[in-house]
Parts: sequence; structure tokens; C-alpha cells
Amino acid sequence: MKTTNRIKSFLILITTLPGVSLAAPEIVSASSIFQMVMVLLLVLSLIFLLNKFATKQFSKLGDGKISVIASIPVGHKERAVLLDVEGERILIGVSTGSVRHLSTIHTNKEFIHSKEESDD
Repeated sequence: MKTTNRIKSFLILITTLPGVSLAAPEIVSASSIFQMVMVLLLVLSLIFLLNKFATKQFSKLGDGKISVIASIPVGHKERAVLLDVEGERILIGVSTGSVRHLSTIHTNKEFIHSKEESDD
């Protein structure tokens, strides 16, 4: 008996709130579906264009003077990364909270080229 009284009072409360009705929902028209599809296409195209613009902007950073030669996982969230910075190779350690310089390897490009030719 108490639960039915609670349900009745809840229904009365709900129906007195502005904008709430217990009537059947309206049938969705074709024009509203078309409008939803157009808005969805607009949002997806904006996401695509922003992604394309952002990748072009960030690829211009550094003018290609820094490149990643190799990267290997050392632990669960740690990596060792070998960078090439204008002919010098720099080994760094990367974790979730920090980046540390581990070693700098000075390379002689002539030595590397002559070694590659002698290996053939």
C-alpha cells in the first residue's frame, strides 16, 4: 500500500514539472533526420580538417633536423630512444613523468659511409 502511494505521488510530481508530459513521444519526421545527418557530417568534416591542419603544423616543427632513429621499450612505461640531431646521436630515456639524457654519440658521417661500403 505504501509503495502504490509513493508511485502515485511520484507520478503527480513528475507531471507537474514544466516540460514533462506522459504523452506518447512525437514521431520523428524526415526533415529532422536530414538535419541530424547534415549536422553529423559537418562535425565529422570539421574533425577531419582540424586533424589534417594540426598534423601539417606539427610536421613543420624542427625543419627535419631531429629524427628518431630507434625506440625500444625498456620497462612497462619506459623507453630508450635514439635521436639524430644534425649528425649527433643522442640517447634519451623516456618515462611517463620525465625525459633524461643518457648519452651523446658523436658520429663521423665519412666513417659511417666508408664502413657501409666496405660491408657490401
